[in-house]
Amino acid sequence: MEIDVIETEFIVLKKLPYKETSLIIHGLSPEFGRLDLMARGALKNSSGKFPVIDLFQELKVEFKNSKNSSLHTIYEAELIKEHSAIALDLDCFVGGMKISTLILKNSHPGIPAPLTYAALINAIRNLAGETPMGKRWSFEQSLAALKAVHLHENGLLPEHFSEAESLNKQQADFITKLLKNAIAGNVMPECTAGYWTKLDNWLSALYEYHNLNIN
Repeated sequence: MEIDVIETEFIVLKKLPYKETSLIIHGLSPEFGRLDLMARGALKNSSGKFPVIDLFQELKVEFKNSKNSSLHTIYEAELIKEHSAIALDLDCFVGGMKISTLILKNSHPGIPAPLTYAALINAIRNLAGETPMGKRWSFEQSLAALKAVHLHENGLLPEHFSEAESLNKQQADFITKLLKNAIAGNVMPECTAGYWTKLDNWLSALYEYHNLNIN
C-alpha cells in the first residue's frame, strides 16, 4: 500500500523523548502552521534516520498526515540550516525559548503561517548571531517584530493607532516598515529610545485583548 507523504519546510521549536526510542517534535511550517511530529526510533543508538533533529534547526521534512490525530509520523528529515550557535549565549538561547513558546502557544495545526514562519526564521538567525554586527536585531526587537507579524497575518492588527491623523500615519508607517523588514530579514526601522519597549507592551496588550497566550 502506497503511503501519502507530505513534504514541507519546518523549524524545530521543542522536542521531547517518547517511550524509550522515539521523539515528539513540535514546530512551525509555512504551509501547515503548527506541526507535531513523531520520530519513531530516533533515539536508537543504531539509528541514523534523524541525526539533524535539534532545537532551532531548519529542516525539510516528509511526514504522513494522520486522519485521527494532530500528531503525524515523520519519515525523513533533511537539514536546511542549523543555528547551533544560539546555544553559545545563554541570553540568546533563553530568548529563543521564549519566542518558541510564544509561537507554539498561539499557532494552530492546519492553518498556514508563511509570514510568521519567515519572521520566526529571521528572529532565530539574528539570535544565533548570523547577521552582521550593527544590523543584528536585539531580542526585544525580535520579539516585537514576531508579535507584530503574527497579529498581522491573523488579521488582528488595528488599522488606526491614534485619533490624531499625523500621529496615526507616523505609527502606521513604522509598523508597515517593521512588518516588511521582519519578513524579509532586513534591518529594523529606527525609532526613539524606549519605543521598542512601548511597542512590545502595546502588542502584548493586543494579544491579551484577543485572548492569545502571552506567557
